[in-house]
Amino acid sequence: VVLRDRVYVYNFSDLSLLDKVHTGDNPAGLIGLSLDNCGVGGGGGAAGGEKAHNILGGNTNSNLGARNGMVLACPSTQRGQVRVELYGLRRTTFVDAHESALGALALSVDGSLLATASERGTVIRLYDTRGVTVGGGRAAASMNNTSGPTASVSSSVPLKEFRRGVERATISCLTFSLDSCWLGCASD
Repeated sequence: VVLRDRVYVYNFSDLSLLDKVHTGDNPAGLIGLSLDNCGVGGGGGAAGGEKAHNILGGNTNSNLGARNGMVLACPSTQRGQVRVELYGLRRTTFVDAHESALGALALSVDGSLLATASERGTVIRLYDTRGVTVGGGRAAASMNNTSGPTASVSSSVPLKEFRRGVERATISCLTFSLDSCWLGCASD
């Protein structure tokens, strides 16, 4: 559920609250959500934080590989910044995407790529959500009372930058193809 200043993540099977993420002012309701096809289960016998961690893509066999589990992207509390929750990796990444406010964002199907556009709509930037570029750390935070901290990193180096044009435009849609080889953009 996306509100003007926060996002609530619920489990559909029992409507339990899994996470609450504070955002900056988000009147357009910007959010990106990606589910790892192996990372989200329908429940099981686990309780409390362990259940939430498993549903959000937690990996109990410590073989993280490329699995991100569920990935959520939304505006951060800072202007032009995106907060990316990598639930399977138990990591939060902050992407300094634009100097002005965000106008659109999208995640690839597997959650490994993030596309952003500012309110100006002239530039679209593509980022690796895992934040593996050098960018300095931020204070660790816990995820909705689950056990263990969520590692937090920052990244602001785009993989690619696309110029949509020089005149201002409203980006109405950003979307990835199923194989993440194509990025579509619709504007006025």
